[in-house]
Amino acid sequence: MTVARPDARPRVAVAAALVVLGAAVPILLLAPSGEFIGWLTLVLAAGSVASGLTASGWQGTIDVSASFVCSMLAVAFIGPLGVFVIAILTEVATWAYGRNRLVALPVNLAASAIPALLAAVAFRSLGGSEEGGAHDIALLAVVATGALALNFVLLSTLATLVDGGCLRAALRPPRELLPSLALTIALTLAIAGAYATSGLAASLFVVLIIVAFSYMSRLVVIGRERTAQYASLSWGVLSALVRSLDRRDGRTARHSAAVAAFARDIAIGAGLGDRAAELAHTAGLGADMLQDLGVYGPVAQIVRAHHERLDGRGYPDRLEGEEIPEIARIVAVAEVYDTLTAQDTYRDRMTSFQAMTEMRRVAGRQLDGRFVEALAKLLSGRGLDYRHADSADFDRELAMESRIADAISSDSPSSGTDGGGALAREPMR
Repeated sequence: MTVARPDARPRVAVAAALVVLGAAVPILLLAPSGEFIGWLTLVLAAGSVASGLTASGWQGTIDVSASFVCSMLAVAFIGPLGVFVIAILTEVATWAYGRNRLVALPVNLAASAIPALLAAVAFRSLGGSEEGGAHDIALLAVVATGALALNFVLLSTLATLVDGGCLRAALRPPRELLPSLALTIALTLAIAGAYATSGLAASLFVVLIIVAFSYMSRLVVIGRERTAQYASLSWGVLSALVRSLDRRDGRTARHSAAVAAFARDIAIGAGLGDRAAELAHTAGLGADMLQDLGVYGPVAQIVRAHHERLDGRGYPDRLEGEEIPEIARIVAVAEVYDTLTAQDTYRDRMTSFQAMTEMRRVAGRQLDGRFVEALAKLLSGRGLDYRHADSADFDRELAMESRIADAISSDSPSSGTDGGGALAREPMR
């Protein structure tokens, strides 16, 4: 058994892609006939190309666009040849516009055009028609689902041939996109029904809306990427500041690390989930300094509000009760506790028991009693090292740059991908 050299992988992938594309010739010759030249063909081709050029990226490897909707409408109302031509035009235009590497073109053509062509053949062969009846709509749903699955399998396999890696891992479905894909299939069926009953005008209007939404999604994704980059830069500046302070004022760095650790553990103990715990940890690491760096997103909201009080006597906005972000209330509890129990603060040091007694006294007025009790439960049975956090270390508290970038970029996990986008292709670049 031999393994292909790294420089031979692209040639193997291109050869495999061309073999797959070659299968289109006999399929087209034997496929049922259908309309090819017409206004609907032109509209769907234009819509598919426009959507492909404005696709939104997902995790850097998958493009989400409305091209799939146009492709499946062509499956139902144009026929195999038209579907194949539309897919080819879309991929060529997208490849040329993106200036991607040459090997990406045959790979993307095979992974996009062949599934669409087979969907069109299956639709016609199984009795699908342009009437838009219940049978036609149900059949379109089935072939659309199959086209998506085949697109993913072909692209993952060919991409693995090009770049190497584990095929099993590459074939793991992107579960985060499944709700969006299901919604897109439903939208495709709705548009198909509208065209069957109302004609081209109604469908043209809907397709234009989808293309416009695809473009807006692209703008949202670009904005999120720039925000994450700026946040990472800001966090790097903060890291340098805290490390500089650590050399001159170890108390500040130790306090930041302790508050971060307590805040994270309180959030977990209160059952708020992993993302809330990460946000609490991030805000706790640099609570007072983050607001001066202009950080955006949920971390900034937490930082601004962590000195508020439930009775409205805090600052800077005098928020009350539930107006204060939940994680800001957690950070406040963590900060007060460490201030009361640490040996390097400006006041007499309290024991853990004394601190909890004092915090319970002000619960409901200054601090959130729910998180005070979560901290009390957390401290139960813990040793002095944990309860007083004397050895808390800033550098040990996780990877800082990635932590704040993840917190801000995940503010809206599906932003820019849901509500009309579809996995039209998973392109190589």
